[in-house]
Amino acid sequence: MSRITEIYDQIKLLNEEIELIRSRCLHNTYHIGMFSWRVGSMEEKRICCECHKPLGDPSDEELKEYRDEMKMLESKKLPIGVGSKIYKNN
Repeated sequence: MSRITEIYDQIKLLNEEIELIRSRCLHNTYHIGMFSWRVGSMEEKRICCECHKPLGDPSDEELKEYRDEMKMLESKKLPIGVGSKIYKNN
């Protein structure tokens, strides 16, 4: 077995473990951040703080807060992409 095959097998096992963790997660808290579902495509999503699963689209209010924070960070030449506000799921 080649080293590449071994690595792909490990990736498959790790992806299965991620899915198991996400299936058991209660998704109690989330933040707003950028999610890439394919190369070259980024979208603002609700993202679970524990398992990092995308949970859907943010509300208009959440989106405004997130975009305002990203503009402020960008103006200070700081890294952008993940909002700092933590929301609780109902």
